[in-house]
Amino acid sequence: LPYRTLLMCTGDMGFTQSKKYDLEVWSPGQKRWLEVSSCSNFESFQA
Repeated sequence: LPYRTLLMCTGDMGFTQSKKYDLEVWSPGQKRWLEVSSCSNFESFQA
């Protein structure tokens, strides 16, 4: 499957996240990219 990884801007992240990636795959039937997963890094944040 064709895929792409997007590095999200700080406006799309929660307060505790330091970095966030969205993974998308190309859907030929819908002719658009669909998000299939989201991965976040919280560094040393402790609640």
